[in-house]
Amino acid sequence: MPTEITEEGYGDLRVYVRDTWHYMELRDELEAVIHRFNIGAGERAIENGTVKFTQVVTGQDILDSPINGSLPTTVKHSALFKVATLGDEMDEYELTEFTFGEVGDECTFVHEVQVPQVGE
Repeated sequence: MPTEITEEGYGDLRVYVRDTWHYMELRDELEAVIHRFNIGAGERAIENGTVKFTQVVTGQDILDSPINGSLPTTVKHSALFKVATLGDEMDEYELTEFTFGEVGDECTFVHEVQVPQVGE
């Protein structure tokens, strides 16, 4: 009969997620890819059973994107990946919508993963 893993097991899974899911892909309201960012070690943290990935993005970052380098651009979703290009999506998250209209616009996106997921 299957059993649930221990809290230590969940802790190990959180560390694995934090240490191996290094890329956050931003997507628009239609889920078209805008850009995929490498999330630095200082922007990946574990807090109260949740792994948090934080990425500060500017309008200039969007404009410089080889995928969708145009303004205005609205960000609505993010997805996490282990690799810089292609690869399997590890998680998808709906963000608070933000529209970049100028190169000086800036927004901090936080993608949260609960391990284990609690409630809905």
